[in-house]
Amino acid sequence: VGRTLVVLPIIMLGSILALCFKYTLGMSTAVLVLSCIVAYGLNSPCKEMLYIHTSKDIKYKAKSWSEMYGNQIMKLLGAQMNLWVNREADICAPHCFQQRTTAVVASVWVSLWIWVALALASQHRQLEATNGVVT
Repeated sequence: VGRTLVVLPIIMLGSILALCFKYTLGMSTAVLVLSCIVAYGLNSPCKEMLYIHTSKDIKYKAKSWSEMYGNQIMKLLGAQMNLWVNREADICAPHCFQQRTTAVVASVWVSLWIWVALALASQHRQLEATNGVVT
């Protein structure tokens, strides 16, 4: 579970950097397909495995919160980033995509994501070793 949690953030950062390097419809389609395959095929089962060492109450609360609020908050933050950094305007048209700023913000965000994933992996490893349960 540990190393697998870091695969999606690395793929997402690589996808964003590839899009910053070559901002075309073909590239955006390719990185979207790749990131969706990794997110649903690898990350979703791995994320479910993290709930094994939790009580039913914690599992229910954590899953409901992340599905109801967590996903929406992340989408909102991404949309705000695009609105304020990559907004289409007459002054910059047709080159309004700010590659450098997008790459820097994405790199900082993914660094934080990787740090959290590694912390989760460490905690999961400890729970597996002791056969503990989060209550």
